[in-house]
Amino acid sequence: MFGTWFYHKRVRTAVSVFGSLFNNIHVLRHNSTGETISQVKVPLAYAPKRNFISRLEEMKSGEDAERRVAMKLPRMSFEITNMSYDPTRQLPKVNNISKASNEITKRQKIYTATPYTISFQLNIYAKSQDDALQIVEQVLPYFAPQYTATIKPFADIPSLTEDVPISLTGSAFSDDFEGAVEQRRTIIYTLDFDMKIALYGPEGTGDIIREVRNNFFMMESGFNDSDVYLNTQVTTLNPSGVSADSDYGFLTTTQDSDGNTVVDGGPASGWTPPPTPESESESITYSFAISSGDGSDYTFSSGQSDRSGEITDLTDPTININAGDTLVLSNVTGGHVLEYQDDGNNTIATESNTNISYTFTTAGTYYYVCTAHPTNMIGTIIVSDV
Repeated sequence: MFGTWFYHKRVRTAVSVFGSLFNNIHVLRHNSTGETISQVKVPLAYAPKRNFISRLEEMKSGEDAERRVAMKLPRMSFEITNMSYDPTRQLPKVNNISKASNEITKRQKIYTATPYTISFQLNIYAKSQDDALQIVEQVLPYFAPQYTATIKPFADIPSLTEDVPISLTGSAFSDDFEGAVEQRRTIIYTLDFDMKIALYGPEGTGDIIREVRNNFFMMESGFNDSDVYLNTQVTTLNPSGVSADSDYGFLTTTQDSDGNTVVDGGPASGWTPPPTPESESESITYSFAISSGDGSDYTFSSGQSDRSGEITDLTDPTININAGDTLVLSNVTGGHVLEYQDDGNNTIATESNTNISYTFTTAGTYYYVCTAHPTNMIGTIIVSDV
């Protein structure tokens, strides 16, 4: 249908599973002392009930009956009597089962199955009531009122199993004992069952998510209360070329608007701080995102750390670094020029394209200052000897 051929053999499997439940039933016959004199395995066939009834009718009388081989009883037959959609078991249609494909970037997937109920009828034929009841009593106790079989719906996904409930919904009994003396007696028990199955559509192919990007913004910090972009958190597989069914980890980095990796700075949510240096003498580059929304103070993004740990005072905080470290401030809201000054108010670095960067080689006290608001938009930088 719709130009796509597929065949999962679900109905065929359902017939096989149902028949296998009744393929090992025996009838024992005893003499007057209670000793077992014979044991008969009851034959089972998939065939309509009317075929057996017609054959039994032919055995009753007539010249032709004498020439035919009589049908041996007891025996059983079963057939499908109905298939109907079961809306009570329908799951969201976008759910799917996936499996590996030949490409590491792709997955084979099958969407949610359509639930159906298959109705079966099991017929038990016997020439004596004792034979018939032996068969019936070997069946009924297992259905209270259902028996659940576990199957593997797909041969190429051996780890996937599915529970299939089979319910006994009714029973009937007929006996032609009141017929003519020369007629052969036939006792028939009819048991009705419902099997809950799932029918799957064709296989499809889907892409595997191998990279996740989260963009972070400072809300209402820009012009006319617009949101100001801070950075992008990128999560990728580690190692990058691994398949979806192999062991792998994740690598998370933070990038600026140009795609450059930011060592430090950014929002607290999901933020990974810079690695601890192997020694105090190892230099680190610290990058902080700051804003100057109302022109009264510099506000730092939360979750950022310096040499002393996480910065908790976000308004014009004091930054602690070591001699040899590089300090980068990114003024995400733009505005007036930002400078680094020494303790003599001498400019040692000036903002360029909203970024200011400087490597502090000498211990001491320094400042980051707004050139237009030097009295209130100012913060301290403490540079310590290693």
